Amino acid sequence: MSIPKKILETYSDIYFPKKKEHYENTGNFLYDTVMYVVAWTILGFAVYLSFKCENKFDMTQFLLALLFAPFYIIYHLAVTRLCGLMK
Repeated sequence: MSIPKKILETYSDIYFPKKKEHYENTGNFLYDTVMYVVAWTILGFAVYLSFKCENKFDMTQFLLALLFAPFYIIYHLAVTRLCGLMK
């Protein structure tokens, strides 16, 4: 077995485990699940703000929300008070 193939197998086992037991044994399953939910919620809220604040589709705002979601939310919190959601 060549070294690059062994490296690829090692990293694929770490980042893409084949069995759910891998997470259950390390205790990371619940943490990973919660973090995925939080990340998707932040992303969804940022995309929602990009549509709500412009009242139309703006590609620049959409890409900013998609690529820099936490910073996009902080920006709208500071500048536009979340486009009127906070009164």
